[in-house]
Amino acid sequence: MTVPNQLPVVLVTKDPDLAALAKWSIWQAGASVQHINGPEQLDALQITPRMLVCGHDVGREVPLAVHGVWPSCRVTEVAVGEAGTAAAGGGIVLPGAWRDLTAQVEAIEAPPRRCRRVALIGAHGGAGTSCLAVALARRMARSGGARLAALNQAGAPVGALLGLAGGSSWAAAAASTESPLAIKQVAGIEVLSPAGPEEGVTPWQVRQTIEAWEEQSPARYTVFDAANTAPLGGWRIASWAEAVVIVLRGEPAGLAAAEALLDELRPLGVPCHMAVREVRGGLRAWQVGQMLDRYDVVRIGAERQLVAGLTHGLSPGDRPAGPLAAAAGTLVGLLDRPTGKPSEEAPVAADPAWPVGEPTRRHSNGWRRPTRPRWRAPAPGFNPAAFAEEW
Repeated sequence: MTVPNQLPVVLVTKDPDLAALAKWSIWQAGASVQHINGPEQLDALQITPRMLVCGHDVGREVPLAVHGVWPSCRVTEVAVGEAGTAAAGGGIVLPGAWRDLTAQVEAIEAPPRRCRRVALIGAHGGAGTSCLAVALARRMARSGGARLAALNQAGAPVGALLGLAGGSSWAAAAASTESPLAIKQVAGIEVLSPAGPEEGVTPWQVRQTIEAWEEQSPARYTVFDAANTAPLGGWRIASWAEAVVIVLRGEPAGLAAAEALLDELRPLGVPCHMAVREVRGGLRAWQVGQMLDRYDVVRIGAERQLVAGLTHGLSPGDRPAGPLAAAAGTLVGLLDRPTGKPSEEAPVAADPAWPVGEPTRRHSNGWRRPTRPRWRAPAPGFNPAAFAEEW
């Protein structure tokens, strides 16, 4: 969201190569940029910029002076190529670190957030990210409402997993044409499936669509179903969230992919947790935690009846004692605590997705769940047998 009467970004450099790279990175965030050749032209600005990007050819005294005159203006130093040594004091070296500059620009443009965003990012294909995202959104829906955005077109159909019929809602395309968002709600979750990107729709349009969605919805949480191999990329979606959950299979290849994704996300400074889907003959979750030197690792056990449940219209997380529901509950405990250390969950209200009057029984953690799931027909056009190949 752009603040009226303020320039989003001002770029100060005489280097044409640096100017081209910096402008491209800023445009990736959907922001406008005004380019000036030197600090002497700052006096000609009629209004205060929100962010000042200083090139390596600008003296170090300029950022200090700007902080004194415009305390609310964010100053970022950038360099290009071999001149990157000039930005060794915390600056950004282009083109390699263009993502960092894009993320910083998006941060100053973001409106005040009234919800919490959690990004589930699959480190590789077939990790089961979509199923975990559905189960997590269902668990969060009992604690103030949840939104679920499918940001990976190649992933499992989130709408079908929740039993939604009909065509997909191209949210980003709707935003680009200024048409109303077609939001669908099921089991207390607002669903956008998929949310983009569509051909001709840029990532910053997807981001603005999500922000508009959150403005009109009172839900407390937003869950992103994403993948590192999706068009948006894992780092971009992670930069929009307060917390990230990296989902992987307990295999050497999955471990290597997760480690590479962790390295990629580390500059963002976003807390990252791990969800390991254990497979037969593979690594256990605790082994993955040891190898990556992490304690915030959640185990996803083998849910043998998942595909059979989908055939009868059940959604991931519908089975109260199933591994997906257990993993979602553990993740909520991790995400709600800044330290990331697991502890016992507080009692929560009953799941609104279950029909009123169903027989219930009290579990050891203090909340009530029905003794049996509610069967329904699967979503039209959804083939659970084909989905089983990925799961």
